[in-house]
Amino acid sequence: MPTLTSSRFVTPPRFTIGLAETLNFAYDAFSSNKMQFSLTALAMAVGTASVILVATIGLTGKQYILRQLQSIGTNMIYADYQGGSQRIDSTPDPMTVEDVRAIREQVSSVVAASPTVALNDRISVGGGRQSDILILGVDPEYM
Repeated sequence: MPTLTSSRFVTPPRFTIGLAETLNFAYDAFSSNKMQFSLTALAMAVGTASVILVATIGLTGKQYILRQLQSIGTNMIYADYQGGSQRIDSTPDPMTVEDVRAIREQVSSVVAASPTVALNDRISVGGGRQSDILILGVDPEYM
């Protein structure tokens, strides 16, 4: 029957590899197969560089998006008005410049208001090619 000792847990001996032994092993691996060692080292370098590059691109993109959102500001509202009913025979009821002027005068919290008129068109860009463009008509307050 085994006897119990005063120590409840016996720690197993640790095996450590010294720096000299690690370098000796690496040199032996390099000497025996230089091509495999070189390709492995290249793969490690490329893998590490790609991880760093992906992380950098992700963080840079995140910072760019945050700067774009912050530049808009927290007090800007875009409102689009589409008037008229859903019936086909009704005439459209667009917002007029007078409506925008009334908003500027009657709503005290509005600092700036600009009507917009969007026009999509196709223009010739030379060489027989065409390009779609957006022409946006606005007031000077749009800026």
